[in-house]
This record gives sequence, C-alpha cells and structure tokens, in this order.
Amino acid sequence: MSAMEGRLYTVERTPRGVRVTIPAQREWLAIAWIGACAVIWGVIEIVTARQLLAGRDPEEGAAAFLVMWLALWSTGGIILFSTLAWHLVGREVITITDRSWTYRAEAFGLGRTKVYHAIAVKNLRALPYDPPPLFTQRSWPLPPVLGGGQGPLAFDYGSRIVRFGPSLDTSQAMRLVRALEDA
Repeated sequence: MSAMEGRLYTVERTPRGVRVTIPAQREWLAIAWIGACAVIWGVIEIVTARQLLAGRDPEEGAAAFLVMWLALWSTGGIILFSTLAWHLVGREVITITDRSWTYRAEAFGLGRTKVYHAIAVKNLRALPYDPPPLFTQRSWPLPPVLGGGQGPLAFDYGSRIVRFGPSLDTSQAMRLVRALEDA
C-alpha cells in the first residue's frame, strides 16, 4: 500500500514492514537567513582558528581564552549547520515491523536512530501540538537530528510519551495515524 499527502508524508509497505517518511518543512526565508548566518559564522571561525594557530597574540592568557571561545563557537556552528541541513534535506523515517519501531531523523544521510520494541509501543495517536513560537519546526527549530521530541504524532512507550513529526500539524497527523491503521 502506498499513500501520499503532497510532500507532507509518505506511507509505504516494504518487505521489511511499513515505512513512513516525513520530510522537514522547507521554509525558504529561514533557509536564506540561516545560510547567511552560517557564512558569517564560518568566516569568524576560520579567522579565529588562524589567529590561534599563528600564535601571534601577545597577551598572556589570550590563547586559553581563544581555545575556550572557539570550542563554544564551534558547538554553536554545529547547531547552526545542522539546522540548515535539516531545513534543506531533513526527514524523519519511521519503520514499523512486527518486532520494532525504528525512528530515524536524518539530513544528508547523517542523523540519529532510536529503536523501540514493538510490544512496548502502545496508543499511536495525534496530540494537539501548539509549539512555542521560537523553537519549533515552523520557525527556528532545533532539528530532530539534535534531539527533537516534539510534534503532534505520539505513542506510549512504557511510562514515556514519544513525540515526533514536527513538520505536521495536528490534522495532518490524524490523517497519518488513520493511514497507518489501514496499512
């Protein structure tokens, strides 16, 4: 079976089970802004690294400060470039088999995977999803490749609620749940 709702998601039956693919929402204004920030970020990173490696700083303790600053700046750069990659080509892939539910958030083939025992997965549903305006897929997200745990799709796993699908709204998530029940 294969169902598709525009670019919002695909549901397909494969020899391994059912696979759901939810691409990241493409927000071109955010992509342009993040891209411009990434260029500036990269230039500052290179200039600082060159200054540190050249060893021309005459002040005592300045090298230690630059090392700490560069480490923090690089961490911010990883978050920034991951967010840009997520907006460009990110996707969530959920594979459901008799034995497991595998969740993968990836961009350019890099990402993180979590495996859940199918017997412990209960109550797949769509929950109301009214995210805060600054840290969501719909504005300035922390992409699921860096953590996630947000979105209108949810299931119970033991005593936890696992959430995903931040690029979907609640009604789209309800349609996806129905499509999975039919698969």
